[in-house]
Amino acid sequence: MGYEDEGPSIEEINDELARQRNELELTRQNTIATMEKNKAEDEAQRQKLKALSNTLGINQIREDLDSVKTNINYLAERLAEMVKAINNVSAVLSNSPPPQVTDQPQNKINMIGELLSSPLGDKILSKIFPENNINSIAPLISQDLINEKMTSAFMQDLETGESIRKFIADTLKKKATQVIVKTALSDISPASKNSDEPA
Repeated sequence: MGYEDEGPSIEEINDELARQRNELELTRQNTIATMEKNKAEDEAQRQKLKALSNTLGINQIREDLDSVKTNINYLAERLAEMVKAINNVSAVLSNSPPPQVTDQPQNKINMIGELLSSPLGDKILSKIFPENNINSIAPLISQDLINEKMTSAFMQDLETGESIRKFIADTLKKKATQVIVKTALSDISPASKNSDEPA
């Protein structure tokens, strides 16, 4: 007769546990679906970034810059050899010992400048450029323009690299969050809920 005031029945407890398991399973499925959607979006972003990089020709620009550097070094070596040969010829003609030539890049540039400003350099330039006034020939590309373009290209590469780095960092943070959520959900199981059941 006094049974009416007792707690819930076993069937009610089982129903409540089943409801909680269903809610937990629904939450898990929603989380997995969200993670899969994020993964698909990440892959789409990665493909867009790769396509953008290919469209802008960043890899080709880097290869071209490396090629230009190689060509400049090659030309500097050839010019240094020419300067050395011209100095030797000039020394033989004037019966004086040839000046010492080092292989340092700055010295090569200085030697070229000295050669072009010497009387022998004037004769060579007058043979190459028959006009009397060498200084009247305007350069095709000014050094300022070259410096400006190289600085602009470098800054664009730098900005692209920063964008790529930020994208990778954001992706890694998102992946880490997904792993933490997945681990936390896998730790929650019906067995841990059963330990909280009323005795």
